[in-house]
This record gives sequence, C-alpha cells and structure tokens, in this order.
Amino acid sequence: MKRSREVSKVCQCTLCPPSSHKRYRGLRGIRMHIETVHPPSADLAPTDAEMYIETSATAAYETAMNPTVKRQYVSPRWVDAAKNGDIDLLETLNQVNEWSFGSTDRHGATAEQWCAGSNQLHALKYCIIKRYETCKSHCALIPFETEHQGFDPNTCTCEKLLKTRRDGRNALHWACRNGHFEIAIFLLFKCCFNVNAATFDGTTCLMYAVFGCHLELAKELVKYGAVPEEKSNWGCDLAHWIAISDCKDTSRVSSMCDWLFDELNLEFSQIQKEGRTPLHKAAYKNNIAVICWFLGPMDSSFIHENLKLPIFILKQCIAPDAANKCPSDLALKAGHLESAKFLRSVEASIIQLDISNARKIPDLNTPT
Repeated sequence: MKRSREVSKVCQCTLCPPSSHKRYRGLRGIRMHIETVHPPSADLAPTDAEMYIETSATAAYETAMNPTVKRQYVSPRWVDAAKNGDIDLLETLNQVNEWSFGSTDRHGATAEQWCAGSNQLHALKYCIIKRYETCKSHCALIPFETEHQGFDPNTCTCEKLLKTRRDGRNALHWACRNGHFEIAIFLLFKCCFNVNAATFDGTTCLMYAVFGCHLELAKELVKYGAVPEEKSNWGCDLAHWIAISDCKDTSRVSSMCDWLFDELNLEFSQIQKEGRTPLHKAAYKNNIAVICWFLGPMDSSFIHENLKLPIFILKQCIAPDAANKCPSDLALKAGHLESAKFLRSVEASIIQLDISNARKIPDLNTPT
C-alpha cells in the first residue's frame, strides 16, 4: 500500500520585502527561515516566542496554499512621474522629501533609469542635474551644451551614493535595450557614461542594443568604443544575443546578422558555457529569422552553396552541446515542432554532405 504524502507547498516569507526571490519548502522550511532571519524578541517568554514563530510561519504557508491571496506592491509615485516625464511632479516630490536622486524602487532602479528606459529625455536631464548638483566633479558637466571628454570618474562623489540596481543595469543599459538612440547618445557624449559598463552577469550596452535589434545604435556604440568581442559571464557573444532577440521584424534581424558577420567578423560558431552556438540558442527560442539566416528558407530545400556561412562553420553549429543536444533537439524540447523538423533535416543533410566529401579524399597510402 502506497503511503500518502502531504503536499509540500513552496512559500514566500511574508516578513521579507515583496521583492525577495527567496522561497521555502513547506511549513517546516518557512518556520526554520523565520527562526533564523526573523527571530522573536529576546524579551518574549518561550511560549510567546514559539507562538510568534508558529503564527508567522502559518500565515506564510496559508498564503502559499491560497493562490488568490497575493501581496500587493504599490510603486512609489516618482516611478510613474519618471516614466511619464512629469518633471513638475518630480520637483514636488523632491520638495516634500518623497523623492531624491538616490531613491530606488523594489528592484533597485532609480528615476534616471526609468526615464532612460521610457525615452523621457527632458526628465532624465532633470534627474541627472539633481544628482550632479551634489557632486564637485559632476557639477562641471552642467550645462550639457558641449561634449566633456576630460571628466575623471574616480573623483566622483555622487555615484557612490546611488544604490545599484539588483541586476547591475544603469540608465545607459536601459536606453540601449529599448533602442532610445537620442538618450544613449546624450548619456555617452554629455554625461560620460562608460560604454563598456557591464551588468552583474556581464551584459554590456552593445549586447542589449544587438538583442533589441537596434542596428544604428549598435553601430554608434562601436564607433564610441564599445568592444564587440566582449562576452557575458555565460560566455555569450553578440551572435548569441541576436539569436535570442525578441524582435519580430525579419529584415531588421537579418540586417543585424549581416553586420555582425560582415563588419564585425563574428564567426557565429562560438560556443558558450553550455556548449551552445547561436544556432542552438535560436532553435530553443524559435527565432525563425536567425534560423533562416543560418540555413535558408524553411519552405525550400537546403542548398549550402546559397548560404552566407561556409559548410565547415555550419558543421560546428549543429554539433551537440554539453548536454549532447543538437539544435533540433532543443527546438523539440521547447515545443517548436516545425522548426525541429526543419533543423533535423538540415542536420542530416550536413552530416551526409560531410560524409560524401570525406569519400572524395584520395587515400594517400594507395598508389596512383
């Protein structure tokens, strides 16, 4: 007879901030967390302390068991003001000490970052000026009428007061991610932002521009000194980033791939830490535009002579990854059946072509 097991729900601590990603298994797990991180006051009697722990743990567990009960998060008023470019409201909130340049939301994002990501240039200038006015080094950059190439970031005092966003992004990362060309240029040329600044996982501004398929912005970043050879902490280069792009415009994706291959000389066969090439990433993401750039139209026969990439690179691109998965396997795993069928047929064609070419090589040991 099978023993019945109690359902063990994953809980989030109701005493931690709503932004916490920590989860705990069952009532026992959340109870241990509360005992360690949110211990009862030392003044409580043992029975009262135990009651505090039990009540707190039960509340968190019941919340997890009832999915309709959700912890509501209300963003600060300055977030909407920054998103909408409402400088008057930002000024009012600043005067009543409800917002300052160092204020952050639950993700650690500042008003500068919200303005940059929302394409609010005038509000962004206002926020940056508020910060620069407090800094002996940055105040020399005001007003923003000319380029300032002589600024020494090591002497800055205001950036040390800024809390870092949880993932390490700054305003320039957001501008590049969303393709806000004018804002990105302003931050680079007038505010001396570091064009090669990376997030905590090694993602650069150029990677975000390529991911968003913002070709003109990517070209400008390279002109300004962005390093195309940089890789993220996962070993992903720019080709991997275009492979997972969420851009739906096929022509923009193809143009970005052409630029990366023709102008930046990316090989498109580099493997990252999981042993995956850009074709593996495109297959899993079902990025049809990138798959077709690699292998040609999905509704026609595979003809390698018509493709941009030479056959030896394509052979590297279809090789199994560290988990012994080919691009077709990853497409099938993600539920992209049509792409999986196409990739499987192309993989077979490339393997067969490689075998045929090997047969044409004469045996050097055979007398002629």
